Amino acid sequence: MTRRPLTALALAAVAIALAGCPKGEEPKSTDSAAASAAPAEPAAGAEAPAAGAPLDMAYFKDFPMGMEKGTKRTYTMTTAVAGQKQTMEMAMEVVDVQGDMATVKTTTMGQTTTSQVPISGAALGQAQAADKSGVKLTSGGTEDVKVPAGAYPGAIKIVATTKDGAKVTSWVVRGVGMVKSETEAKAAGMTSTSLMELKSISK
Repeated sequence: MTRRPLTALALAAVAIALAGCPKGEEPKSTDSAAASAAPAEPAAGAEAPAAGAPLDMAYFKDFPMGMEKGTKRTYTMTTAVAGQKQTMEMAMEVVDVQGDMATVKTTTMGQTTTSQVPISGAALGQAQAADKSGVKLTSGGTEDVKVPAGAYPGAIKIVATTKDGAKVTSWVVRGVGMVKSETEAKAAGMTSTSLMELKSISK
């Protein structure tokens, strides 16, 4: 399946942000499925990186990833290219887990793809070290986030920027993963944006 570059960036953000977040209160969800997925406790003494600090994905090595086999997430995605908006839903299901990798099935607009996603801090750190695309990750500190799945206080904010100026900002919650992502990219004189928000999660 061929995707717009913007959508591909957003999906990359999902893979990066599937680590659970450290500090923060329990999510106050308005969605029954999300409420049933109780977040696991973070490592003792763990604190969110300061805003603006470089982010090493190995930081998440002791955190729950929210990537157990059978976990299902649904996101709403709104993209805008040259003023033209499109809204769709994206369903993601963890169909298998082997060691540090999960097999994730993603369905969007009736088309399904399968990908391998690192789910441990060590594997995420290795993937980050091996990345040659020039993506820079920084911490945005923590923020309270409200999405269709519910309210999540103290979500970790991750900012990813690329050499060509694209920017992906994601908010992740411990034991849940990414709850929101905003993407902005420019190409051929046009600005493209994307907003992804968690609609539901079940385990």
